[in-house]
Amino acid sequence: MCYRCGKCCSWFSVTVSEEDVNREPRLLDHVWAVAEVPPCKTKTYMVENGHPYVLKKSAPHSPCVFLSEGDPATCLIYETRPDVCRKSPTCTRRRTPEEENSNEMA
Repeated sequence: MCYRCGKCCSWFSVTVSEEDVNREPRLLDHVWAVAEVPPCKTKTYMVENGHPYVLKKSAPHSPCVFLSEGDPATCLIYETRPDVCRKSPTCTRRRTPEEENSNEMA
């Protein structure tokens, strides 16, 4: 379940495929090519999965350039977001005791 907190969009690298770029051309304005990425887990994933790009970040754990500020966080390219983002949320916050007892959060 996504809580629209923006953590997934800040903590993880967003790798981008050619299909993602075809769906959302604006991605190309904000990516590094695989050759520009230093050796790391992200680069290994990119090579193994055929993702030629990764979204640029201003610093580690900084938010995605397509994430709007606010509460809740909103993806500005939600309809055309990369496949990696479509598979998220990869992280969720812990529920409070009140939420655990609520039928609405089931």
